[in-house]
Amino acid sequence: MKKKLILATGIGVGFVLGSRAGRKQYNALVARTREMWNSPQLQRFIGAVTGSVKDRAPDIAGQAGAKAKQFGAGAADEARSRGQAGLADTLDKAGDFAQGAAKSVGEAASNAAARHSNDSSGSSPTDTSAETSPEAAPTQAPRHESDA
Repeated sequence: MKKKLILATGIGVGFVLGSRAGRKQYNALVARTREMWNSPQLQRFIGAVTGSVKDRAPDIAGQAGAKAKQFGAGAADEARSRGQAGLADTLDKAGDFAQGAAKSVGEAASNAAARHSNDSSGSSPTDTSAETSPEAAPTQAPRHESDA
């Protein structure tokens, strides 16, 4: 997905920079994009997808967490049968952690979908006001030395 986004951005920049008409073509492209973004059909689609995510995210995350815990428990049982009690305890804890993490992800996805469905500002994809507000700033996970 990231590669596609980079490609689309590159094509857009190339179009703008390479266009003989320049700013006029860019403004026409922005106007068409805003018109498409604000179309009732697209907004209905976004609303339907948002509602689906809001409704299903906790369930899907819960199922993923249960599977992770089940896998951890199975691996722990296998480690115990081989006499590796320390590894078994670690695997049990990892399963519990994965289940809790999946639950948190589901709640976060549901909350994000709810915030989007409550947003009636009608902002367009070229509107950067949300990106500069402190409330919209994403939280960053702490970096570890191994991440470098």
